[in-house]
Amino acid sequence: GGPFSPCMHRPSRFRPCRAFPIRLFPRGVVADMDCSQGHSLVACALRSQLGPLGRNEFVCDAGMRTLDLRAPSRAGADLHFAPGAARLAWHPASASSVIVASPGGALKQLDARGHFTAPEQLQIESLAESGAQLLSFAVSSTAQLLACGDSDGSLHICAVTEVPIE
Repeated sequence: GGPFSPCMHRPSRFRPCRAFPIRLFPRGVVADMDCSQGHSLVACALRSQLGPLGRNEFVCDAGMRTLDLRAPSRAGADLHFAPGAARLAWHPASASSVIVASPGGALKQLDARGHFTAPEQLQIESLAESGAQLLSFAVSSTAQLLACGDSDGSLHICAVTEVPIE
């Protein structure tokens, strides 16, 4: 009973699905991805690089890829976000736009078709000032609110326009 009871299924109810690997990032690890309302996927990666102490470490890659899930063998657009993309989400109000967030709190809206966008970039000031890293990211269905979780355990809520806080 209760609202949080686990849902159990018998293994005989699962149907096997054919999965085929698609290599989006030959030298990286898929860090985040999101599917649009249609058939598009956008993904960002972590790549390994030599750190200051001579050890390999993962860093957010500046390159992102899009993919049409109906034709996965055909390459999609390459997107670029200089600070490196930690998290991303399709823009709920603009089908061809992706909202990208860096570990340091930089936010930008990119055109998923690979077209150039305005150089405007937003910064989550409280995240940048604390030195915490962005770990999670969500966009409201109207795209009026953004919520980010950080490595200090804080939640940052950003509004596109001024909204009264109650």
